[in-house]
Amino acid sequence: EDKPIEIAQLAPALIAIADAKMDKRAYVRADGAVPYEKVMTVLTLLQRAGFTNAGLPVESKDVKRIDDILKEGAETP
Repeated sequence: EDKPIEIAQLAPALIAIADAKMDKRAYVRADGAVPYEKVMTVLTLLQRAGFTNAGLPVESKDVKRIDDILKEGAETP
C-alpha cells in the first residue's frame, strides 16, 4: 500500500510486518528529490526488520532511459 509514514515510525511498522510476513518482498521507491542517504536508511531498516528480499524496483521507462544513454555513449547518471 502506498502510504506516507514518518521515518521514526517506520522501524516499528516494518518489524510488525516482518514478524508476520518475513518472506514477502519489500520495494523502496523514491524520486530524484529524495537524497540517496534516505533511501539507504530505509533499505537498512528493512534489512534490520528481517526482510531478506528488499530492493529498488526498476520501471520500464527508467530502463529505456538507460538504454538511450548507453546508445549515445554517455556516462550513466
